[in-house]
Amino acid sequence: MAVPGLLGIQINPQGTFLYAIIAGTSHNLVTPTTIQRYALDTTTGEIAQPVIEATYPIETNSSGEYCGLELLRFNTAGTKLYDEVSCDGGGEAKGTYFELPVNPQTGALGGQTQLFHWSNATEGGDYIQFAGGLLFAFENPASYITGDNTVNVYSVNDTGKNLLVHCGESMLEACGNAVGVAHPSGEYMFMNIAQDTTQIDKVDLTGKKIVDTGNYIPGALTYGLTSEFSPDGTLVYATSQNNGNYTIQVFGFNVSTSAVTPGAVIGHSGPFYAAERY
Repeated sequence: MAVPGLLGIQINPQGTFLYAIIAGTSHNLVTPTTIQRYALDTTTGEIAQPVIEATYPIETNSSGEYCGLELLRFNTAGTKLYDEVSCDGGGEAKGTYFELPVNPQTGALGGQTQLFHWSNATEGGDYIQFAGGLLFAFENPASYITGDNTVNVYSVNDTGKNLLVHCGESMLEACGNAVGVAHPSGEYMFMNIAQDTTQIDKVDLTGKKIVDTGNYIPGALTYGLTSEFSPDGTLVYATSQNNGNYTIQVFGFNVSTSAVTPGAVIGHSGPFYAAERY
């Protein structure tokens, strides 16, 4: 896709529509940025002409703060799309997260609903993920104090206001010292507790806690990518670096037991996307 201004893509779980972020020409510190929908032929992979589904006036202010739009993920049914407007620089960092309803037959997007917002005038930040009808907020304050991180889990259905689990170091060491990646099911978190070690933790909503499953994988899952898992969550892709050489380690993952099975190792040098054939 040789598309000017292309900043990112997402494909719905049914594989029938591709959504792209397209940045327009900036004027007076505002960059008109759109989400464009392409009908996708599941047999040939060909895409139709785009339809503009949403427009965001992305601003850059005179103090140096720059904002950007990112498509995060669909829910499993493909009826909701989550996106983020994040800003950094100028002495402040902040993020606002939205839910857009999706018509699975036409691919059309409905009006957005704000789910969550955070801001920090220092160097700390929140890392927000959506999975299994839950909102995961990995909070990384700028105190640089060991064990000061926290993980909060909210229900998406009430716009992120219902705190279901609050996990700090006293509950689980990984919550206070690491940033994680939520599994698509919302039942697990993969916490990068060391440079090449990822701990798999169970989200216990009934007990309002997060617990170590005792299962680990080498390598790390990278927050911000959408390819840490296969679409159905049964494969995990962890990256490792050795003397400047990057590899992807593939693991089978049993969602019922959290057991992992080592698979292939693949060399790579850049971003990657996981796909599923039907």
